[in-house]
Amino acid sequence: MNERDSWNAFITRVEPTEARPGPLAGRTLGVKDLFDTAGVRTTYGSRLYADHVPRRNALAVERLLSAGAVLVGKTHLPEFAWSVLGQNPWYGTAHNPTHPGKTTGGSSSGSGAALAAGLCELALGSDTGGSIRLPSAACGTVGLKPQWGRLPLDGVYPLVPLLDTAGPMARSVADVAAMWSVLAQEPVPEPRLTGVTVGLLRRPPGIGDGRETEQSDASERWVADLERLGARVVEAQVPEPSANTWPQFQHEALRSHAATFPGRADEYTEVMRIKLEAARRATPRA
Repeated sequence: MNERDSWNAFITRVEPTEARPGPLAGRTLGVKDLFDTAGVRTTYGSRLYADHVPRRNALAVERLLSAGAVLVGKTHLPEFAWSVLGQNPWYGTAHNPTHPGKTTGGSSSGSGAALAAGLCELALGSDTGGSIRLPSAACGTVGLKPQWGRLPLDGVYPLVPLLDTAGPMARSVADVAAMWSVLAQEPVPEPRLTGVTVGLLRRPPGIGDGRETEQSDASERWVADLERLGARVVEAQVPEPSANTWPQFQHEALRSHAATFPGRADEYTEVMRIKLEAARRATPRA
């Protein structure tokens, strides 16, 4: 591959192969290194899996390749995708091509960076608590967190299975829609806003631990455009959870690492050890 990865967007580069025919034929694809890829190193952003080479593709990867996308690399992520930043002690920091010196966001950090740098046309990410949306916003690209359970997670290392999603990332809404169609095995959604009701959310809900979330009116800037395209924009609010949801998150994350933690705790970074030790102390009443 000729393009120089000055942004550390990839953990592993792959020489492109001939594209299969299909709706994504010849489109270059970066895959978050949380998804298994047959015959290609898949680290999950961890030292524990630095030499791990799966035998099979994750189902989402297989669908994209079968539709003609061409794999060009496994993209950067923080260790086991548990961070909102693009930093990884084992594989370095992903850098933001759109806003140099600022974070790429995480955990689909390399997918956002690779798209913004023009190193691939399409990218596959995952989102548990913002991991597609944050890099897309930070790098000026497009990403979609679909409905839970909408896209396959077979062959993806879990963080919190209750909340994990796979999702398409690209540089345009049209490309994201084309990827979603392939991943969901449904027709490309009709591009229309006429008659659609859009909620204007000024404050995201909390996680039930008593901390207030920050209010922002930044989304106001898109209201006029949405209404001009036929949408009806209304004030919206997501109800606060009735209980603290953080212990559930911790419980599921700990289960995801049962095979290697605490047995191989010394092979995790200090930050991950602290998170998982805290998870071991969590109780249903926490």
